[in-house]
Amino acid sequence: MSSLWTEYQHDFESFLTELRDKVKLITSCSADERRVAIQKAAADVQEIEECLAAMSAELRNLSASQRVSSQQTLKRFQDEFRHTNAELTSLVQAADRDALMTAEHRVEVSALDARQRMLDSAARLDRTTDRLEDTHRTALETEQIGAQILEDLDGQRRTMLGSMDKNRAISSKLDQARNLTRRMHRREVAQRVVLWIVLILLILACAGIIYAKYFYVKPVQE
Repeated sequence: MSSLWTEYQHDFESFLTELRDKVKLITSCSADERRVAIQKAAADVQEIEECLAAMSAELRNLSASQRVSSQQTLKRFQDEFRHTNAELTSLVQAADRDALMTAEHRVEVSALDARQRMLDSAARLDRTTDRLEDTHRTALETEQIGAQILEDLDGQRRTMLGSMDKNRAISSKLDQARNLTRRMHRREVAQRVVLWIVLILLILACAGIIYAKYFYVKPVQE
């Protein structure tokens, strides 16, 4: 947790304690003392609003792990201040109904009401900011899922390309085997033709030898 955030926490707790003390004082003091207490309480309200605004700005500078607990702390502080400020506003409005309240007191009440409206607006702004952060986080998660899908598709594409290369290599091997088989077949046919020619020549030679030995008659010389 940053030292600046811790300092804001201590400041808020100190200001809120002072504001609560002044609220208790308003319920038991006289009209003149009440006017002074309301003025001091208004100053405390302004200090607390500035402190909460500073904490809301500092919250965006914290890390993601620190932000969750810090958001809960900020919400709790806002709720505590809203409760105390509502109690203060109720007291001021009650004092306003008192016949002894002066115009200055009514101005203080209006100022407190205006500050309350500003605080409510700030709270609505914080809720809107939280929703925007949730939307941004969802978009980031969607982007990560999309990147993972693209990575998976790229891996599948590489696998398919590898399979195609292997298929081409196998096809090339098969073509080579077919060519070799055809060459061997032609060679075998040629060898058979040569054998048949040699065999025929041998048969003719044997026939010639037999004819010459047994059937050929030499002409008689006169």
